[in-house]
Formats: sequence, C-alpha cells, structure tokens
Amino acid sequence: MKYVQNILISLVLLTGLVACEKELPVYESTVCQLNFKYGTANLTTDEVTEEMRIRSHSFVLNSGEGVMIDTVWVKVTSMGYLSDTNRTIELQQLSTGKQDAVAGKHYVSFDDPELKSRYYFLPANRPEVEIPIVVKRDPSLLRMEMSA
Repeated sequence: MKYVQNILISLVLLTGLVACEKELPVYESTVCQLNFKYGTANLTTDEVTEEMRIRSHSFVLNSGEGVMIDTVWVKVTSMGYLSDTNRTIELQQLSTGKQDAVAGKHYVSFDDPELKSRYYFLPANRPEVEIPIVVKRDPSLLRMEMSA
C-alpha cells in the first residue's frame, strides 16, 4: 500500500513540474520587416539557397518572340504587426561589379513614380502582396557573356 502511495505522490509531483510553464513576454516590437517568398514553400532563412536569392529572367525561355518588356512578379510578406495604412516598399539593387543590370536599360528603375504609386506598397491590413520587377530586352544582352 505504501508503495502505491509513493508512486501516486511521485506522479502528482512530476505532473506539477511538467505542467509549469514559463510566462513568455508579449510581442511588442514595432519594427516591421519584409520577407521575400521563394516559391510555394515556407522556408526558413537557413533553408534559402544562394541560387534562390539570385533571381534571373530569360526572354528566350520566358517571353515570346519580339517581346521587349516583361514583368517578373515577386511575392513579399510582412513580418510584424499589420498597419491600418498602406506602407511603402522600397527596393534597391545591390551591385556586384560584374554584369550588373542598368536601370532604365535592362529594367525599369525601382524609383519609377508609376511603379511606386501603383505597386510598391503593402496595402493596409494585408500581410502579403506581389510586386513587379519590370525587365527590358536590350540588344546589349545578346552580346553579354553569361557566366554560370
């Protein structure tokens, strides 16, 4: 009988220890960030490869003959609280120093007034939006030596 009583007391104590949970702080960061969605998968930062980060567009493979301008749609999601107002999105090209695309020649500049006013914002109370990257087919692209 004492053996059963000791087991029951041990189980009660063990349950009490396991049931206790540390109280987590309330999420209160006002900093909002933007995440790029890669395909349909929800990937962590560690799972995104360098190949996924570098997005390319081929007029030969993706556009019809004679198409001189095309659009690549990129899905972005916000991280943080939703806002009651539209929030602007600003994109910036990072130069590598070799075969960099030239704004106005190879793509429509990210500070183009029409793109900024029509597309480069996260609508109020929405966590996700698709934004366009407008690419141009310039004759200089035919002469460029491509590297893998």
